[in-house]
Amino acid sequence: MKKVWKAGIAGLAALSIGAAGFIGTTAAFAAPVDKVITVPAVSAGQTAHTFNVYQIFTGDISADGNTLSNIQWGAQGSEAGSAADAVTALKALTGSDAAKAKEIAKYVKKGADGKFVAPLKTVSSGNTITVPSGYYLLEDTTASTNGDANNIYIVTVNGDTTIAPKNKTVTSSKNVKDKNDTEGTTTDWQDGADHDINDEIEYRLVFNLPANYSDFDSYMLNFVDDMGYGLTYKAGSSKIKVGSGTATAIDDPTNVTGQNKPGSTTDKYTSSYAHATNTNLKGTVWKWSFANTKEDSFFANAANSAVVELTYTATLNENAVLGSAGNPNKFHAEYTNDFYNEDSYGTTPDDVNKVFTYELSVSKVDKDKNPLYNGAGFTLYKKTTTAATNNTLPEDAPAGSIAHDNFVWKPTGTEQRVDATENGQAAEGKTNIAHFKGIDDGTYLLRETFTPDGYNTAEDVIFTLTANHETTSADPTLNSVTTNNTEVTMVEGSMNIATSVVNNKGSELPETGGMGTTMLYVAGGAIVLIAGIGMAVALRRRQA
Repeated sequence: MKKVWKAGIAGLAALSIGAAGFIGTTAAFAAPVDKVITVPAVSAGQTAHTFNVYQIFTGDISADGNTLSNIQWGAQGSEAGSAADAVTALKALTGSDAAKAKEIAKYVKKGADGKFVAPLKTVSSGNTITVPSGYYLLEDTTASTNGDANNIYIVTVNGDTTIAPKNKTVTSSKNVKDKNDTEGTTTDWQDGADHDINDEIEYRLVFNLPANYSDFDSYMLNFVDDMGYGLTYKAGSSKIKVGSGTATAIDDPTNVTGQNKPGSTTDKYTSSYAHATNTNLKGTVWKWSFANTKEDSFFANAANSAVVELTYTATLNENAVLGSAGNPNKFHAEYTNDFYNEDSYGTTPDDVNKVFTYELSVSKVDKDKNPLYNGAGFTLYKKTTTAATNNTLPEDAPAGSIAHDNFVWKPTGTEQRVDATENGQAAEGKTNIAHFKGIDDGTYLLRETFTPDGYNTAEDVIFTLTANHETTSADPTLNSVTTNNTEVTMVEGSMNIATSVVNNKGSELPETGGMGTTMLYVAGGAIVLIAGIGMAVALRRRQA
């Protein structure tokens, strides 16, 4: 028969030493008997666990296997007073499961550093150990990286015993909002989005406190955010909301890149995002720290399983990655995972968001579709929801905006020009392409805003860009970028877009001696001839 009390998410069973089978008074007893402790193997994808096994007491087992007697201090027992007095104290324990577990842990011998001495044995998932009958504490020492708690198990070994793997106790997630300027819409929280360069992007970090949060005397919580080099944190934008409370402004996070992680002198925070060739472009690890939420006013009303939401804003900057690679940003939480050991920390798995942004490449060509290097300039405008009645710009329209189709269209950036050569033909190092970097979904107008001498201004190109990216995913991907204009097409591989604009030369005026002049001469001669005939007829009439 097995008896197991577990501290942690499931809590301890009603911890009564009498119920545990200590100190029988009527049964016959045999000397300590070896019994087996089993930790089952984990399923695929689950975390294997390792336990330190501490022998607090040994005891003789009754013939029926239900009771222990002749209790003595075990190999790791504290030996603080008599074993009989310790058992009496344990039988009198009251309060929560966590409180009981903490008291039981006091009966394990500790070293000068205040930590448990070396265990009697260790056992890991898929294995068994044999121990004498007695009273044991099993400490889960598994490094927690998936939201688990490091539980302790209190075991009366008067029969073979199986230890169930621990359960996940906390979760965390990261989300972002997507905005469409043309439609004036903003999505709910999701995992993927697209934005223009210089857009301010809303992010949300979520952490669920453990179901036994009230059992902790002290609780550390850190929000750790690894931000790619295409994103810039906006100072003063952080807010926190705990449970049903209201969102409240908090201090900005600390840049902890290169600093030690909690409880370590060697493991440091390192960004996963660095440019492949430009060593100046690196990601930044930010951390919002709450050393002890039990003493933090923001967590004054925190309850078991309460949801903690931390929001902030970041700007998509000029270093943003264009196209399908996206601009990633990931988050995990660090938390106290042992209510009887405040120095034991766990982490949740990383949750990744991505923000995509795109590039429009405009190729300048002649009427035969050959590259044209004439220095033409283009400006790209994005349609907004602001009305421009009678195509008149309102006074508060963004600088450089135009009115078209009774709406305000704002410039996405400055005018971009193709390279110019003396003869308009290719030259080394020259390009016939203008680039508009960092645009997102919406409706656009491409206008030639600088026309070289001798050329006609090209017609406007209007198109709507639509992006299809994952919104719920552990690692969002960009599936496609399309437009409603056949002249603007997706670039295979990068998922950016491109178009060609034709520049035609203006109509040439006729030159002296040319066909046009000859025609004028002929026409003029005809007029003189007709006039002469008219005069002759008039004279004859007078003479008649």
